[in-house]
Amino acid sequence: MARQLRRFVEMFRGSSFPTQSETTDGAMCVVKMRGAGNGAEALLSEFVVNRLAHVAGLPVPDVFIIDIPAGLEWNFGTDEFHDLVQKSPGPNLALEWLEGAKPVPQDCYNSVPHNFVSQVVTLDLVFANRDRTARSGNLLEDRHRKLWIVDHGSCRFLFRPIDKLPMALPPDHIFSGWEGAFDRYWLETVSPGMVAQMVAEIPDVWLTESHLPREAIERTIGVRLNETRKR
Repeated sequence: MARQLRRFVEMFRGSSFPTQSETTDGAMCVVKMRGAGNGAEALLSEFVVNRLAHVAGLPVPDVFIIDIPAGLEWNFGTDEFHDLVQKSPGPNLALEWLEGAKPVPQDCYNSVPHNFVSQVVTLDLVFANRDRTARSGNLLEDRHRKLWIVDHGSCRFLFRPIDKLPMALPPDHIFSGWEGAFDRYWLETVSPGMVAQMVAEIPDVWLTESHLPREAIERTIGVRLNETRKR
């Protein structure tokens, strides 16, 4: 069941207008809305990748569905933000709140632990992430100095023909040339049952707007995970 939005707290930079928010049960989270430019496809991609990576034990924030009431009164942000809210009634995406998290500086990318690089490379090859560049590395460090892998709305594997895993990351990827760090171990624990449970949670409206049936999503994920285990 979707959790309910209580209020918006702070808006961050990003094309999806990520916004620190509070649910009606008092939990803090980051909300990304369906009415943003990348639409339901981006929410669907992020939900799938984050949930699978999270259940595999990787340092990726968990995700859940959050409901935004229709006609929510304007009590936060700009005209543009309010217009986005009005375009996003119903199920939207919420990510686990990482207290005190800050972006990892670009000049620190080459000094992060090898295991962490391996996790990033594996996720981005398996799920075809096209947005981890020097401008937006999408790596965070929280107040406990734990590193996190974030922002998977640009993973395009669901919207490409089912095929073999790419051998190379995009040329502008922060770890381009480090493909040898790929390790199938990181996703080995993801079972067909876990995939089916996750796919069942996807809101119908996301599927309609993305033109993808549940069966196709489950099949594509299965192919990708099988290819991962062969590599």
